[in-house]
Amino acid sequence: MAMSTATVTMFMGAPCSGKGTVIKSLQQEAISNGRKLTVIAPDAVIEGLQGYKELRSQGQSDEKARSQFHQEGTAKALQMFKEHVANMQNGDELIFDNTGGNLGRYQELIQEAKSHGVIVKVALVYTELQTCLERAPQRSDQFVPIQFIGQAHANSVNNFKVLSSECAWTIYCKNNGEPMEGRVVASSPVPGNQPMVLNALEELGINT
Repeated sequence: MAMSTATVTMFMGAPCSGKGTVIKSLQQEAISNGRKLTVIAPDAVIEGLQGYKELRSQGQSDEKARSQFHQEGTAKALQMFKEHVANMQNGDELIFDNTGGNLGRYQELIQEAKSHGVIVKVALVYTELQTCLERAPQRSDQFVPIQFIGQAHANSVNNFKVLSSECAWTIYCKNNGEPMEGRVVASSPVPGNQPMVLNALEELGINT
């Protein structure tokens, strides 16, 4: 049996770090090259729920509507992920877009993908915490609790250190002044290369 060339990339990074713009550039690149790329994002799944849309149409804030449907939307996104990886064909690509703050959840999803012979990568989109905090009030599409950003910022980096030892990996930088598609700081096609991970994080000013 030939080795599968289907790939899953688990994106990680704090809210307002720029994951969305990095992913959009990858989507555009895939379209240009005729590749099949699917994106599953719990936030987008929540926004697609009928109950969420009804509350928003009634004038409820994103914060209140999202909190009410967070559990349902997240569960649906995880189920979508599991169903998708079970049916991926050679050349298919999937991106899972979340903060990566829940290490156990990411490890479970990674194991699920690997159990179907899918190649798994992790990608950290790093932006300085202060920049994330400054961007948050400017977001009109989604409410982001300020207190959550700091926690997610630290967790995404710490969890990336763990997962990069288990999967191929890439680190993008999206600080102010970086390209819209993000700057690739370092990348490894195989798990590990921890000295490279630590050097990249040090380059970004992260205390390792």
